[in-house]
Amino acid sequence: MATFEDEDSLEVEALDSESDSESDSESDSESDSESDDENEGYDYAFVDPGPSDDQMCPICHLVARKACQANCCGKIFCKGCLGKLRQYSDEFKCLICRKMLGKRYFKDKRMEREILHLQIYCTNKNEGCRWQGNL
Repeated sequence: MATFEDEDSLEVEALDSESDSESDSESDSESDSESDDENEGYDYAFVDPGPSDDQMCPICHLVARKACQANCCGKIFCKGCLGKLRQYSDEFKCLICRKMLGKRYFKDKRMEREILHLQIYCTNKNEGCRWQGNL
């Protein structure tokens, strides 16, 4: 449930607790397909044109994984990077505008779709593989 703090700011429930409406099978398949660094962005060789600056997480400096947008300035972050920032930082502030984040960020599905449609090269490109496909 969302509540209005003031006219320009919308407080939303933190992403740390995922919705109970998601199926267990979806969660299991998602966790099986991701590597140990699922808390950081995507580190692949991208086909030109590569990702835009808007798609880059300012914490890990990679393409944002599970993109979240800060309400304060609209910057995109990895969900896992925000979780680490919250866990290890004395003050949970946006790294761009320095405003307190609290629960004022949300899962940006539009940006996630854009990111998942980026074209990447095979991880074996240096060995001669010529495959290219969506992230």
